[in-house]
Amino acid sequence: MSLDLPSIDDLVGDLRAKVKRLHRLNGEPSTRELARRTGGAITHTTVHAVLRCVRLPRWGPLELVVEALGGEQSEFRQLWVAIRDAMDVVSAASAQSGLAASGSGHIAQSGDADKQTEDREIGVALRDSALAVVATMLKTTPEQVPMDADGDINIHSGSAMVFVRVRDNPPLVDVFSPVLTEVASTEKLYAQLSEVTNRLPIGRIYYADSTVWASIPVFGRNFQAVHLMLAVQVMTGLADELGHRLHGEFGGKAFFQ
Repeated sequence: MSLDLPSIDDLVGDLRAKVKRLHRLNGEPSTRELARRTGGAITHTTVHAVLRCVRLPRWGPLELVVEALGGEQSEFRQLWVAIRDAMDVVSAASAQSGLAASGSGHIAQSGDADKQTEDREIGVALRDSALAVVATMLKTTPEQVPMDADGDINIHSGSAMVFVRVRDNPPLVDVFSPVLTEVASTEKLYAQLSEVTNRLPIGRIYYADSTVWASIPVFGRNFQAVHLMLAVQVMTGLADELGHRLHGEFGGKAFFQ
């Protein structure tokens, strides 16, 4: 079963393409002309930044530029809100990741047994929740969601396979993918993977068993479906894109040829 979902970069790219198209349909007026059409509410340099859309602009300037170009504001606002929502989820998940890491050296106390019991109970509910989320994304029923012998949910996307694994201790949903298999271990590869990981807002890229893996955690306490949905969206795009990029430089094989 195939899944083709946009990443945050895809959403920003979509916005950039729409702004560029609107600008072209209007004869590509200069940034100074567009600034004049806004009544001087924004400068021509701000107009330039909105038109380039290298990063998500604030809604105010974007709204003014769209209005100056005679575009449909509701269409652009809907896309802008979707991107902001996605960015907020990534930020929240990243903050949770930091909190989890800061507590990793905790020494067991007498109350930890109760916490472990609670974690197991959360884990049981978490499995049902994760299955329901993926079923919704695949437009199927939980009973029809593909699962392997290890109990991992399987999502086929392009040349990549994304797995969703629920863990009990601590409650966690791990969204991961074998980005590239049969890859030789080299210092250059490790340096490249470290660089890619440092650019990710959350998650990591690592090498193990002749395979490059990508992983994004979704924490089970206070679990929210949108966190898992975003992790799957990001992973499906990341695994496919990164696999193609690394293959050109380091060889190996995609999970699906």
